[in-house]
Amino acid sequence: MLAARAVEELHIPNSLTICVAPAERQAKIIAREIGRQLQNTELQITRPTQTELELSNGARVVALPSTSDTIRGFMSVSLLIIDECAFLQGEGGGEDLIAGVLPMLTEDGQVYFSSTPAGKNNYFAKLFTEAKPGDGVERIVVKGTEIPRLKEKVERMRRTLSATKFRQEILVEMLADGQAYFQMDLIEAATSTEGAVCPKM
Repeated sequence: MLAARAVEELHIPNSLTICVAPAERQAKIIAREIGRQLQNTELQITRPTQTELELSNGARVVALPSTSDTIRGFMSVSLLIIDECAFLQGEGGGEDLIAGVLPMLTEDGQVYFSSTPAGKNNYFAKLFTEAKPGDGVERIVVKGTEIPRLKEKVERMRRTLSATKFRQEILVEMLADGQAYFQMDLIEAATSTEGAVCPKM
């Protein structure tokens, strides 16, 4: 989906799309998928690398790992895609990186944050848990259980994963932030739905 949005942007002459991922491998996967989808269009790639594509209309896409020091400095970015945002490293769960790339956007540029949850202690989670009315952010949640083609995989994961991990990875719930002494699944296993029994003193 993110690659398709990038391909749409690349139809705009001289546009610049930046894709950011936590690791270089992930950045290359994004660039490869964008290149694959471009084959179904009339656009011609004039200069391809593993992380950068330049097109015949002057549009360009650059995919970078979030650990790179070379992210800053791009100008007039019309589309910014931040993939696996919940897994960004750095201060504030990746907020320092976000602060470094948002100023690169043009006035009418768009930014897409995409991720599976990774607890509550990251920038992506805060977009949901600290949502403010009228903040201009459209939040879309797609649970694994809502995707028919993944039905068998979801059921296999339900059997394999702990209840907490399943809720986080498949049901898209932002649970423990990794700072609690006990893991959430241990707490769930130790609690009862029955009423508590208080001994007489």
